[in-house]
This record gives sequence, structure tokens and C-alpha cells, in this order.
Amino acid sequence: MLLSAMLALAARHLSHTSDYDPAVADHYHQACLKQFIPALGPASRSLEPTFLATTVLLRTYEEFDSSFSIHW
Repeated sequence: MLLSAMLALAARHLSHTSDYDPAVADHYHQACLKQFIPALGPASRSLEPTFLATTVLLRTYEEFDSSFSIHW
């Protein structure tokens, strides 16, 4: 989950700053969400640090994506 979030954000950055394929960022974002949403349940308290870090990365991904589209 955390690795997918990191790869999604890195790929999104690369797609905005170079000719990197934006579909790669979308792929990793979707992969992250497939793991992240089930982790929201109360049974996964052992993942709290990972959950927090993933949340920050996903939010950064969203902010980066929306702020970039506003300036263009």
C-alpha cells in the first residue's frame, strides 16, 4: 500500500515534468486504493504508521494533481 502510494506520486510528478506516461501514475494510484480502502476497517490497527504515511502521500498526490491542472 505504501509502496504503491510512493510510486503513484513519483509517477505523477514525472508525468508533469517530463514525457512520462500518466497512465503509470493512475495504475499505481488504483493499486494503492485497492489496498487502502480495506485497511480503513478497525481490525487493521497494526498498520497505523503505514496508514498515516499512505494518507499523506495520497493527499499530496491529489493536491499535486489539482494544483497542476489549475495552472494550465
